[in-house]
Amino acid sequence: MMGVWGYIGIVTVITAAFIIALALASNLLTAWAAKRFADKTLEQKKKELKELLPGKDCKACGYETCEEYALAILYQEEDCGLCPHAQNGLQKKLEESMEELYKMMEKKESSGRRPDDFR
Repeated sequence: MMGVWGYIGIVTVITAAFIIALALASNLLTAWAAKRFADKTLEQKKKELKELLPGKDCKACGYETCEEYALAILYQEEDCGLCPHAQNGLQKKLEESMEELYKMMEKKESSGRRPDDFR
């Protein structure tokens, strides 16, 4: 027959196992939510950029279409100043729109994700 200390030991082990399982589940859920949020933000920014550009596909920026140029901005391959049809207000909106996403991508890079994970 077990004494009081034996029961306390069993309860302690069960409690510790439960806390560890809960922490693991919490970490997995947080990682999943972070990835889902990042993907959603990326899609929103892609749509925002397409709407902000004039859509003339004039090739003056060096890209075949405004969509290609938007993607180059999104992936930090180009800055926001190449479109000759973008007025000053539009240029400022493009830059502001991308600033938040770039900050998020920098945080992800420092956490071990590669920049390619955002494409």
